[in-house]
Amino acid sequence: MLFLGPGALLYPLAALIWAALSYPIFIVAIINSIVCLVTYHSLSSFYLSDSSSAYLSTTISVRIGLCMLGFAPLILCIITSNRQLLYQQMLHLANHDSLTNTINRRYFFEKGEKYLSDQKNKSVSLIMLDLDHFKNLNDRYGHYVGDLMLQHFSNVVKENIRTGDLFARIGGEEFMILILNSSIEETQEMAEHIRIATKSTPMQLEQQDLLFITTSIGIAYQTLPTQANLQQLINDADHALYQSKSSGRNQVSVAS
Repeated sequence: MLFLGPGALLYPLAALIWAALSYPIFIVAIINSIVCLVTYHSLSSFYLSDSSSAYLSTTISVRIGLCMLGFAPLILCIITSNRQLLYQQMLHLANHDSLTNTINRRYFFEKGEKYLSDQKNKSVSLIMLDLDHFKNLNDRYGHYVGDLMLQHFSNVVKENIRTGDLFARIGGEEFMILILNSSIEETQEMAEHIRIATKSTPMQLEQQDLLFITTSIGIAYQTLPTQANLQQLINDADHALYQSKSSGRNQVSVAS
C-alpha cells in the first residue's frame, strides 16, 4: 500500500510462500484472495491517479500478474500437502507390519527403550502372545487362511488393550504388548481377557465354517527406574510363555 508501482506484484510473494508451506489449502486460498484483491485495488488506484493514460494498456498485464501470484502459492501448497501425505504413508509402512497393521519389531524396540528410560513412568509390563498350533493350521488350511487368522487375532487383541499400549507383531505368530504404569494384577486381567476373547471368538471361513484358535501368554513385570533393558524384559516374558506352553497351552503365566 505504501510502495506502489509494478513491483508491488511481488511484494507479498515471500509471505504467500510461507503461508503455502504452513497452512492447509483452504486457508491459503483465503489469504491469496485477500492479498490479490488488496494488491489489485492498490495498483488500480496507482495507475488511475498517476498514469491514467497507461491504465487501459497495463490492466491486462496487472491481472495476469495477479493470477500468477495467486496460483503459485496454491500449487506449492498442494505439492507440499501431497509430499507430507506421502511421507506419513511411508513412515507408517516403515513402522508397521503390512499384514496385521500392528507396529513392527524395529519400531517396538525403538519405542520400548524410550518408554523404559522415561523418568515419568513408574512401571512397565510386557505381554508375549503366541498362537497355539498355528503351524498345524497353516498345514491344514493353507497360508492364506493363516494370514487371515493373524489379522483376526490382531483385531481381537486391539479390542482388549488401551489406546496408549504398544502392540507389535514380532514375527510369525508371536506378538507383544508393552503396557506402562499398570499393576501386575491389571496386566494379568488384560491378558486373561485376551485369552478368553481369542478362544471364544472364532474366525468364519468362506465355506461358513468356524475356525477356533487359542493363545498362550507370558507376562513380565518391572518397576521403574531399572537397569534392565527391553531385551531382558522380553526374555523373562518368553520364559513365562514357555511355561504356559509346557503346562498345556491356552494359559497365562507370569515370570517370577
